[in-house]
Amino acid sequence: APPFQRAMSHYVIQVINFHATDYGQTLWGDTDEIGSFNPPKFATHIQVDCSYQDPIFYSRGIAGLKVTTAHEFQHSIQIGNYGYWYGENYFYEICAVWMETMVHPEVPDYLQYLSDSFGNPLGEFQTPDQTFVLGNGLIEYSRVVWAKYLRKRWSRDLMLHVWQNIPSYHTVQAMDHALGGVSSSFSQAFIEWGDWNYHTGSRSDTVKYYSEGNLFPEIALRPVLDYVSPSGFVIDSIEAISCAYQPVHYSTDFLERVTNLDINAPSPESTEGYTLQIDGSGGSGYTRLQNGLYVSLQVAHPENWSVVSTVPQSVTDAIAYPDPFFSSKSGALNFLFPQTSAVTATLQVMTQNMELVYKNSLPVNSNLGQSFVSWDAKNFHGDRLAAGIYIYSINAGGILYNGKFAVIR
Repeated sequence: APPFQRAMSHYVIQVINFHATDYGQTLWGDTDEIGSFNPPKFATHIQVDCSYQDPIFYSRGIAGLKVTTAHEFQHSIQIGNYGYWYGENYFYEICAVWMETMVHPEVPDYLQYLSDSFGNPLGEFQTPDQTFVLGNGLIEYSRVVWAKYLRKRWSRDLMLHVWQNIPSYHTVQAMDHALGGVSSSFSQAFIEWGDWNYHTGSRSDTVKYYSEGNLFPEIALRPVLDYVSPSGFVIDSIEAISCAYQPVHYSTDFLERVTNLDINAPSPESTEGYTLQIDGSGGSGYTRLQNGLYVSLQVAHPENWSVVSTVPQSVTDAIAYPDPFFSSKSGALNFLFPQTSAVTATLQVMTQNMELVYKNSLPVNSNLGQSFVSWDAKNFHGDRLAAGIYIYSINAGGILYNGKFAVIR
């Protein structure tokens, strides 16, 4: 329980009209400081809106009140029992939004911080290259997914252990110590979290990664590097404790995830440069990829950086049926492959001359221990395919299935 304000025998919650500006807030004054602690602790009170009916609210009425009380009461516990590190609001908001999802999972209010009404990414999913310790009024709320990652990857108790460290350590160090107790570290977890944030939307795997990952937007990518033999490179920069997702176009497209792990940067918001080199023959300092290429990350302080490659595993044990496909008949063309936990898969179809005629994300269906996607065999223009031989690839959960099928009239 949070401490009460002076001369109070109960915790004060004021109901006011915020005039469509805020959900609520947690307040304290100079006389509310408790003892002499570093970080300081305060007794607080909460203000909530009187109706939650204004258009500003993503969750209206009682639903808005539910997430607000969970959020603000979590702040009162944080500040009253563990202390308030000034300038580190980002972590307090991550945990308060997460507490909304823990107390009231039936109100997914947090989704408003991940994408807009059109599905465009916001916050972390729009700018993963902004420092993790940033608080700008949005991005810290979107990073509730960090707490969701910690809970599913380990347990909800891990967050409690972080808070138990807050009176002794600043927030990043408190997380590092708590993660050390589960044989990890802040840096290791941050690298892995970057992988989780890539596997959302059409790339989601709700068993291995976020349970609600299919509801999340896909993370913003850097402009595609079109690899042309013998080498290609990207010169870029990102802030401390952030990452960049660099797609590379090759015979099989792949991704390089560059992470800046400099937790001791004097100014986390200042950018640090790097050069990402893709090469066909490699050499000293290069790492060989599964597709036969080599990658190297050139930075001033390599101990503070990481580069992780995501190369789709290419296999051929998928079946297209019916094959041949009669374009003059009604019905769908189905692609059968081993069972996957992915909820969507990306189907790409090309002519033998490698002309792309179709590419889209399709829902994955499962039956009798196998998965499949169904397609109406219409190209980008909505026309049935012409007779001929076609090449297909299906990306399901990071595994690439490919093969050929015939269309006849």
